Amino acid sequence: FHLLDGDENIICLMRDNETIASEADIVRDHDLMKRTHTYGILAADNRQTDEFSASLVVYEGHRQGEYATHIGHKMFFTLRPGEALVWQWGHIQKVHGGFDGSVGMKSWGDRAAKLICNGKMLYTPDLRKPSGRHALSASENVAFGEADTSKPALFVKTPGQPAHATFSIQSPYVIIGGAVRLLSKRQSADGQLKVSLSFDGKAFQPATAGSGFEEVINLDPHFPPIGPARYAYFLKVEMSGGAGLESIAFDTDVQMAPLSLPALELGENKLLYTDETQGSAVRRMRITHNWVERSAAKAPSAPAAPVFPENGAAVEGTQVTFKWQEPTESGAAKVTDYHFQLSQHADLRWPLSPNFDKLISNTASKGKPEYALPYVGLVNPGQEYYWRVRARNNAGVWSGWSPVWKFTPQGPGVPVSLRLAVNRDARTVTLGWSANSRGRRPVRYKVYGSNEKGFTASDKEYEVLTESIQITGKRTVEKFPSNLVGETQETRLVVVGPDLKLPNANKAHYRVVAVDEKGIESGPSDQAFVQR
Repeated sequence: FHLLDGDENIICLMRDNETIASEADIVRDHDLMKRTHTYGILAADNRQTDEFSASLVVYEGHRQGEYATHIGHKMFFTLRPGEALVWQWGHIQKVHGGFDGSVGMKSWGDRAAKLICNGKMLYTPDLRKPSGRHALSASENVAFGEADTSKPALFVKTPGQPAHATFSIQSPYVIIGGAVRLLSKRQSADGQLKVSLSFDGKAFQPATAGSGFEEVINLDPHFPPIGPARYAYFLKVEMSGGAGLESIAFDTDVQMAPLSLPALELGENKLLYTDETQGSAVRRMRITHNWVERSAAKAPSAPAAPVFPENGAAVEGTQVTFKWQEPTESGAAKVTDYHFQLSQHADLRWPLSPNFDKLISNTASKGKPEYALPYVGLVNPGQEYYWRVRARNNAGVWSGWSPVWKFTPQGPGVPVSLRLAVNRDARTVTLGWSANSRGRRPVRYKVYGSNEKGFTASDKEYEVLTESIQITGKRTVEKFPSNLVGETQETRLVVVGPDLKLPNANKAHYRVVAVDEKGIESGPSDQAFVQR
């Protein structure tokens, strides 16, 4: 299974910076997640948070079967005449989910609920037109008044016999309540209506106890915040005597995620309309698009050119600090932030990883027209990459994207094929590896060792998050010493033995870094495990 964490907005790449790591890969090597920005573009860079996220991925047991998924749910919907889906960005304090703490959301429930948007499914079928018959999912002993206004739009066909009409509402979004307004006509004193509601069209429950002839039914009690998610409901109207239905209007509240809502972007927008009208059938419709043009705040200009690296340049090393020209703006609006993206694709169809989709205000470069990659080895030597930037001013308005620029990092590739050879007679273990075919030829190697599975290779003292998961809110950081074992010009080194004097020898886990003739280092390799 690949790990695509929607909560933490994260994918992790293997050491080749191309393959998406699986959950098992990250369990085996936490450093794959430690070197990756977690919790998305709106979260500030924080190494401790990334280490905490890595600590959550721990299951080492056998994996089989399939994970539970909601991928079978489709957002398809069909609108009938008189029906509309309304996207809205407001929040009316109605939600559905585990906000009582029953599914681990006790601390996040209120916060999550405030981010939810509430839209509507509106439906007012014209029961006096043939199109109104699409509103009925089932009926018995009913007739349509059509143009005869002396009769209700929908009435009992054969008096004295059971009569009902069932209406259905289907939504691609979770339904959280709403209201239904009924207007009825009574042709005789014994006329009565009975309204009931169902989620499957079979088992109905009373929706109103009255026999009123202009009534608003509150749906909210039938769609509580806790319980099964509902995407449809059926409303049965039972008529007896001289009762009939003149009109019905559904105002259904639905729950929407803000990132799923449609939006226009600066520049060209293409909107596509399709329908199921076949052949020479007459198609008559009016499509209206409304939007608000805001001219109070002028958009800043996009960064015009790179400062470093120059477009098309070769760059020494893989830990690059990108710099660009700051837009020269006049007036009150000043540039306050930048959005940086990097991809292996020239069209920047998606960022290489979460490390390369950044708001600069959430990095150490806040306030500067630059972005420094946090670690060595996040990009590959000898491979061409593409990047772009856009600016935001203090009015919150974004510029368009800059031109796409490209560069190629240079240096040695990450050592590969780590292996351990045991000499039982000498009671030693020799670590071996191979030079990467990518990048420049290494002239020497640095070896690192640790008893920490998934350790981070470091030449110097470094901080490590050591909080206990049992102690909520407790975040402790300890300083760990360098884990450098030594350097060698060979592609092997004895790392375990009774007489070794090397620092950090006789450890359980090892990594290797390649160094070229210019002193440029690769990223750290995968880890080799000594059998215990």
